[in-house]
Amino acid sequence: MHTQVEKIRAISQCAASLASKGATVGLNGCFAVSGGDWLLLQEASADLSESLAKELMSMSLDEAIPLTRACGQYLHLTGIAELQHRCVAARVSPSHLT
Repeated sequence: MHTQVEKIRAISQCAASLASKGATVGLNGCFAVSGGDWLLLQEASADLSESLAKELMSMSLDEAIPLTRACGQYLHLTGIAELQHRCVAARVSPSHLT
């Protein structure tokens, strides 16, 4: 199962990397890219989506449940971290010093 989770993580990381390079999806599914080839990124995104779907669909229910729980836990912890960051930022904010 560890190998499958690593594949899913790697595919997701590639998709996030594409997004950070300036590719954004519009309402029609087309990409707007700053200084790049939007068609190439669209094809890469489609390939990543297909690959991720294959990996997820190939998992048995016994494998999918722990992965789902882990993703839920991760999202919960990132929410806590974001809330903590906002609280600290609000305390340090110059608007609170006046």
